Amino acid sequence: MEENSTHKSVLDQLSRLLRHMFVYLPPIIGFLLIIATGKGWIFPCDRAWNKVFETVGVVFVTGGLLSLAFSVLKYFKYFQNILSDILYGHEFLERRTDLPSLWSNISSILYHRKYPKIAKKIQTLLKDNYFDTKNPYYSSYAELKTTYLQDKDNWFKVTDVIKQKIIATSESEFKIPMATDVEFEEGKPDGYYCKLLTLIVNDSEIYNYLDGNEKKEMKDENEKKDEKGNLIINKAGVSLVIETQNSKNIMALKYDLTLSGKTEYSIVRVTEKRYDITFNPLKRWIASHIYRRLVVYVSYPENVLYLCPKGSGTINDFKPVITGHLCNLQLEYNDILLPQQGIVFGVAKKN
Repeated sequence: MEENSTHKSVLDQLSRLLRHMFVYLPPIIGFLLIIATGKGWIFPCDRAWNKVFETVGVVFVTGGLLSLAFSVLKYFKYFQNILSDILYGHEFLERRTDLPSLWSNISSILYHRKYPKIAKKIQTLLKDNYFDTKNPYYSSYAELKTTYLQDKDNWFKVTDVIKQKIIATSESEFKIPMATDVEFEEGKPDGYYCKLLTLIVNDSEIYNYLDGNEKKEMKDENEKKDEKGNLIINKAGVSLVIETQNSKNIMALKYDLTLSGKTEYSIVRVTEKRYDITFNPLKRWIASHIYRRLVVYVSYPENVLYLCPKGSGTINDFKPVITGHLCNLQLEYNDILLPQQGIVFGVAKKN
């Protein structure tokens, strides 16, 4: 049985070899006929028969070369596919240093085919806003919990608890700018405030507001103030700069967080604001970098406020999650949030 199998294998290989060789036989035979008739080796004294066999030789050569050409073209497509796999394969692309220009050329062709009149605008928008490498990090998950508590009349205290999981592209130092602000009637800031209550990075408390509405007192050698009066904290390998920026009708608190040495960070921050909702009818949460997923919780006095949530610049809608109480909203966005996208709440007091 094994002997028959071996014979069959040998015959199959011989058959394949002959099929491959058959492509080259016609032009070889044709060249031999042309040379033989030219030398008079077949019919030394009969020019007519020499002419006939010479013609046959030409036909063999021409047909054989055409057949060989078609065979080469067939295999050329195969080699072309292999070459494409190499050139556009992941490993080869990783070694390229011209990926931005390569992406620019590909996207230019892609958008020009579909939107020829606005192709350049689309390409610039994507490059500047979504593929800019100035933010070497993204949030794999973010959770925003907002609580509205009525103080008096149209005045409310609004507390935000924001939890983020930051993924950095390397352990190099980078900065995350953060801010909170409120708007008031020009020249009348009395009663308004916005402040950072707590900041925790990887379970280490970096900042804690201890003194109510008063400025936080100096606590230890990790804290100091610069010439502008901004608070600077260096603690647990984290640098925090808190800066107050007020204008004629906006009270703002800016706090820049500088991180390094890791590629994953868990950040929890708590902010509190007090304001008149007449001058703050919108509650905005807009992404400053790329987010993978966002969950939003809102608690509010249902008998006092109307709340109307709406995605801002998003492709898909935030999906509401039904809870047992109408005064507790839960919204989820499980797609990618790009810079300048987010959610806006319209807020109004019931009469």
